[in-house]
Amino acid sequence: MGETNNSKGGRNRIGCTRNGEIECRCRMMARFGRDKLLAAWEGALTAVVRIRRRDTFAFFATIGSLLREWPAAEAVERLHEQQCAEKRHRDVNAAVHSHSTYQIIRTSDTNRATLYAMKSNLAGELLAEFLGTLVLILFGDGVVAMVKLFGHNVPGEVVNGGYTNITLAWGLAVTMGIYIAGKISGAHLNPAVTVPLALFRGFAWSKVLPYCVAQIAGAFVAASIVFWNYHPAFKAVDPNLDSTAGIFTTFPAFPAEPSAGLLDQVIGTALLLLLIFAITDERNQPPAHLGPVMIGLVVVVIGMSFGGMHGYAINPARDFGPRLFTAVAGFKNNGLTDGSLIFWVPIVGPLLGGVLGAAVYDFGVRRFLPAKA
Repeated sequence: MGETNNSKGGRNRIGCTRNGEIECRCRMMARFGRDKLLAAWEGALTAVVRIRRRDTFAFFATIGSLLREWPAAEAVERLHEQQCAEKRHRDVNAAVHSHSTYQIIRTSDTNRATLYAMKSNLAGELLAEFLGTLVLILFGDGVVAMVKLFGHNVPGEVVNGGYTNITLAWGLAVTMGIYIAGKISGAHLNPAVTVPLALFRGFAWSKVLPYCVAQIAGAFVAASIVFWNYHPAFKAVDPNLDSTAGIFTTFPAFPAEPSAGLLDQVIGTALLLLLIFAITDERNQPPAHLGPVMIGLVVVVIGMSFGGMHGYAINPARDFGPRLFTAVAGFKNNGLTDGSLIFWVPIVGPLLGGVLGAAVYDFGVRRFLPAKA
């Protein structure tokens, strides 16, 4: 507190006359919080000693008045702070608005670059899915062509390894396709893998349809290459293309019972996804760099165990892409535009089975595994 000037009518250092010193000091005290009231009171008492006795009553009257008015003063102070905060908010908004055009222009190049990178990444992923599926079907349909087109019509003959070669080659084909696309797209190569990954592993739903289209396109092109390569053999064995559509696509062992083939596809694909999720789960015991080989062996064992009822497509793209090619190339009894229309079985069955197998793994196994540290 400042010392007062002893001259008559003078002013102290806080700008109060000597006669009004009590009220000034009390009003200064009111600016402190309630927690500082005692300290302010002590200073006020010091002031009382310095003034005439007849002003003591005025001092205490002023204190009482200030205490009564304190809540209202606090309300006014809060209102003032709120008004200041609102003004600062308006000033900030005005500043942001005034620079918004500049900010948009400045960041537009970055946004375009980010959008271009996203599109480039998706294009790379789709190309990887296309090429991976292309390699898969080249080897897969190629081995079936080897077995079917180069026999000698001897009863019981095992041509070029027969069915064992088919199952082994399909498994190796899956492995090669995964090595082609794995680092870029994850090597789905199969809509029955893509959909469960979207459901259970956070794969973007916006990519599901493009992935499926890329996979079907890769399978279609691969089938056309196989037909081109083996065209002389097709002309020699089946010049009218009446009975060789099965080299490219799958057919039921019991055409009158499509439900049997559907069940077979559901079970086979459920096993495929159950084991893919187990092999690739970081919480489980992933086989380091042997993942593609292990998944290829899963395809081999499914083919050996569940391959008879409907040719173990276990992959809608693997079946529909080549089947579409057989329709375009003029194959009869292709199951899509001619003969028994069973094209839907290796589409619906694998999609249902894939979701089922993934759900069994997540709810029956993964939930009990410890989270990775």
